[in-house]
Amino acid sequence: MRRSLLLALLAVMTAAPAAAGEPPVDATPSPDPDGALVPPSPGHRTLAFGAGILPGVLLHGSGSFALGRHSTAHKLLAAEGVGLGMVAIGLGTLAGTGASRYLAAPAASFMIPGAGLFGMSLVADLLATAWPMEDRGEPLRRAPTVEVELGYRAIHDPVFRYGHLLQQRLTLAVGGLRVIPEMWTAMDDANARMRLEAAYRPFGPRPDREASDGSYVDFRLAATHHRFASDGFRTLTGELAARGRLDLARFDDFLTGQYAELELGVALQGYGYDVPAQSIGADTETILLMRFAHGVYIGDPKRPPYGEIQNYYDHRHDTFAGGLTGFAIGIPGYFGFDGFAYFDDHWGLRGHLEVGSAVLGGVSLLLRSSPFGSP
Repeated sequence: MRRSLLLALLAVMTAAPAAAGEPPVDATPSPDPDGALVPPSPGHRTLAFGAGILPGVLLHGSGSFALGRHSTAHKLLAAEGVGLGMVAIGLGTLAGTGASRYLAAPAASFMIPGAGLFGMSLVADLLATAWPMEDRGEPLRRAPTVEVELGYRAIHDPVFRYGHLLQQRLTLAVGGLRVIPEMWTAMDDANARMRLEAAYRPFGPRPDREASDGSYVDFRLAATHHRFASDGFRTLTGELAARGRLDLARFDDFLTGQYAELELGVALQGYGYDVPAQSIGADTETILLMRFAHGVYIGDPKRPPYGEIQNYYDHRHDTFAGGLTGFAIGIPGYFGFDGFAYFDDHWGLRGHLEVGSAVLGGVSLLLRSSPFGSP
């Protein structure tokens, strides 16, 4: 009943311009004299984008509704409601149990995806409203066998002394299996982070077969050794996680060109100290792994340049970005922005920014084998 009333209110608001003698905002494609479908005009898109902001900030899907995509609007409004419900369950659990450490992880497992779903339903509506369908990007449907990344990151950390990092990563894929060694080295301090990841992708883009879209599921194991030589300690972390991507066109075709990602997992981290009688594993903690991302495809992989842009929240706080500070309950993770562009089948660039207790950002050079089988 409440949702019906809200949708009725939105219908009245978007119909008001037509009642005043202005062109209707409900601009579903209509036939031209030759029978072809005419997409919404820039003016209609502008009005719909405004509806996506207000009342869209409260009623997600308002922009789509104003363009006549009522089914899309209903789905986005439902996603908003589910997201708010999950956040409420998580907050209620923390408040009702006094933030019990035994229930903190289950509560976070509701709150983080719920907050991500809430934010995604708003941004997805705005993008779909403003972004013409013919200009939207395509996913890479076949993964390369080899990809190399060499990057530089500047970092400002109030705790540690390093300020410049060198990143090196190699991805080797055979069928659904990928092995990814990676190393981060401080250029101005005795600090190094080495990581080895093995992942299996049962479906989605792989070197041995082309997928129908960019959706995938990965199951991964990883081990990370981080040496803080200047500070006299080191960490060793083992983790198990699953990450999935869903092309939002599967949710609704009006959201073509967008995707969402969710990662869930757990890690066990041990600390070692450079003092007698203490060794790695003498001090341990369990880390909840959770990450939510929303992104877009830019261009067509078969006609470079093309790429992806995404923003994300990562709940872990054992990376260089660390966790955000100043919160009363627990230690949240960090926010990030990542984008890459390939200019031909082999060469590309990546831009990266993360904001937590530390801020780091920089660029990487990308080199890969062609996913299309050319030399």
